[in-house]
Amino acid sequence: MTDDEFAHLHVRDLPGVFAARRLGRELAAGLALEQQDQVRVATALSEICRSTVTAGQTAVIAFGADQASLVVTVTVDGEPPKDGMVAATRLMDTVQARGKLIRMTKRRPPHIAPDKRVLREQLAALVPESSLEELRRQNQDLIAALDDVTQQKEQLLLLNAELQETNRGVMALYSELSEELEQTNRGVVALYRELDEKSDQLRAA
Repeated sequence: MTDDEFAHLHVRDLPGVFAARRLGRELAAGLALEQQDQVRVATALSEICRSTVTAGQTAVIAFGADQASLVVTVTVDGEPPKDGMVAATRLMDTVQARGKLIRMTKRRPPHIAPDKRVLREQLAALVPESSLEELRRQNQDLIAALDDVTQQKEQLLLLNAELQETNRGVMALYSELSEELEQTNRGVVALYRELDEKSDQLRAA
């Protein structure tokens, strides 16, 4: 294990897939990634490992980081799984496959330096959870994401109401200005008519 690696995991079956997901999420949390990015990392790993195991293959995962990103490398004993790669590409910042090696990265806050020893100990202490426990945690992630979407929807509705109110104010102001402009124009026309009449009178005199 290098200085920038925090844990290794062999994935051969479904519990290994759950363990990979959990380790990915915990690594992302330890590197101070936002919750949504933690879920993205965990889901990308889950999809890569799930499709690998489904294809009857095994995977060796190295969890690490560099100065700018969380870095996960997955070595499979066959062709990289296409469906897992497609999902990971949508979730991670970069996904590169070279032969049997898949390298994935996710940007992390550059101003936060993790305690590598503590992070290694935390990841080493993790054990594969039961399928039901992992499902519960996945559901919590989905509920949190749904709450975010609901909150964003409420904010959009409030913003839309404010925009409509502003639009009504603008239309009222436009109507008022149009009326003032029309009155001004009538006044100017009347003034020119009066000037024309006086000019006629002067010419007649």
